Amino acid sequence: MTPLPSTRKGFTLIELLVVISIIALLIGILLPALASARAAARVSRCLATTRSLAQAVNTHFTDTQGEMIAGLEDQWMSTLDDYLDGGADEYRLCPEASVLTEPETSSPGYWTGSATSAWHTTAYRFNDQDNFPFTGSYGINSFFYDDTTSFTAGAGWATASAYPDAWWGNADRITTTTTTPIFGDSNWRDAHPHHDDIFPADSQLDTGFKWDQTSGTNPHMMGRFVMNRHPGGTNLSFVDGHASTVPHQELWSLHWSRVFEPGDAPSNNSGGGGGF
Repeated sequence: MTPLPSTRKGFTLIELLVVISIIALLIGILLPALASARAAARVSRCLATTRSLAQAVNTHFTDTQGEMIAGLEDQWMSTLDDYLDGGADEYRLCPEASVLTEPETSSPGYWTGSATSAWHTTAYRFNDQDNFPFTGSYGINSFFYDDTTSFTAGAGWATASAYPDAWWGNADRITTTTTTPIFGDSNWRDAHPHHDDIFPADSQLDTGFKWDQTSGTNPHMMGRFVMNRHPGGTNLSFVDGHASTVPHQELWSLHWSRVFEPGDAPSNNSGGGGGF
């Protein structure tokens, strides 16, 4: 018996539109989920990196009986090279801020980063007398430096003579290990926050506070750590070895130095009392 020929020649226009609509709906559902998963993976990588930096500092403490990190003459980037597998170079860049973009106006060899770009500086490496270029997305809590006599207000550094009790001096002095940050997301290689530092305005959260806003005794040093780099806040690593994402407002609740008074973040309009 000869089979009857099929009267169906293909999908109707309505059926095709329904299929296309379903595919578009699935894409609309999956793409944000994939983007969120990628962002979460980058946050995890960043936290792992900051944790490694803190662990390197703790190993340095063990080897030196708790001595702090060498200051201006030997920045932390070279000090920690021996404690990081492959050297510190690969540990200085956050996956969200690995691009190096030199601004139109900057000091030769020096410029700050932002929420999405890295900072650039030069420093001595391995006690060599020549300066080497360094880039990075993280900054150290400057109160872990040992050479406080190198810090002068004119250069934008903390004034050691004005705040002699602020510096940790030795790891044995740190009793608040779970709330004392060592490293964090930053637009510069270091910062020395004060509890009177003001909170950046919304318009400044893509960059953090720049040099002209953080020099001398201006109350803006904490602003180097306050940027819209990760959802939820700033990634920090602590003396006890853990790392976490800390909401921006809660940065003021931590123990950054021996004289830092944890509390609420001052408003941008408060003016503060003058940071270090």
